[in-house]
Amino acid sequence: MRIYILFLTIILLVLVENALGQSKKDTHKSIINEITEEHKGSLIKASRKIKIPILKNAKFKDNEDELRIWTIDHFFIKSFILRRKNDQWEARYISFDNQEGKMKRDTFLKPKNGWQNLNQYLKDNKLDFDLQLTPEEENFPIHPDALDFVIEARAGKKYTMYWYIMNTRVKDGKRVQNLCAKINKEFNIRFVCKYDVE
Repeated sequence: MRIYILFLTIILLVLVENALGQSKKDTHKSIINEITEEHKGSLIKASRKIKIPILKNAKFKDNEDELRIWTIDHFFIKSFILRRKNDQWEARYISFDNQEGKMKRDTFLKPKNGWQNLNQYLKDNKLDFDLQLTPEEENFPIHPDALDFVIEARAGKKYTMYWYIMNTRVKDGKRVQNLCAKINKEFNIRFVCKYDVE
């Protein structure tokens, strides 16, 4: 009888632990989904504020591609935009000061090492316009400032969007951070996707 009670107790404990584990997992999933929905909303607001088309809703032809990297917070909206149409490239960097309401646009930017070099970099690192990345992990490490960045892309009619925190541990997030570093060198701008000190 004692063995039977012990056996039932063990089964009950396992069931409770599994239920709690599933609940915890569902909570993480709901947090990730909630943050993703917040980013979708913030991209719409930011695009309107800096007066550019909302990428997800923009009408693109098969020969048109665009990639945008964003950092958005209470103080600034910053967006680096890379566009390709019929193999013709262009880059823009837009910064908006939310406090002063001032916008700075750097248009017709050209990479130091040429468009072919940048194009090859994007292909080699699987960061071309048809993005297929691993999203931020469920148990992401929280930084005290909790800043993040977003990458979104249109390849013809296909739209994709991913967000990562600035101290991400996800390989694809780190590859986007490396792209930010490449962009800074090529276009002589300062676009931050990573904490200087982690």
